[in-house]
Amino acid sequence: MSIPRVSNSEMSDYVCDRKAFTNTNQTCWGEWKTPEMYVVYSYGTHFPIYVWDEHMGWLANTDKFSVTTSRHQNQAHPRAFTRRYDTADIKKIVQAGSYTKYVADRITITPEQEAA
Repeated sequence: MSIPRVSNSEMSDYVCDRKAFTNTNQTCWGEWKTPEMYVVYSYGTHFPIYVWDEHMGWLANTDKFSVTTSRHQNQAHPRAFTRRYDTADIKKIVQAGSYTKYVADRITITPEQEAA
């Protein structure tokens, strides 16, 4: 199954429907990371711009990276309420695999583990 290539103006439709896609120049894409989590990236996995979590809904990255990434943030917007997080927290949520797992990790991590 191939991932559809879509124009930047079509990205929001794919994001709203949580469908896998890449834009025509492959600099922005959306994919399912886990059965509970859909993620939209701009220019690499180092910069997730939107995350849909089964329990929390849409999460948005509030940080700015470049003019093009800001354009991706506007063009791929899920057209829904978004909870806002910075890049560091969004990446931790994605790494955990769900918002629930991210919160559970934060509750159980000791200060020593956090500093490491």
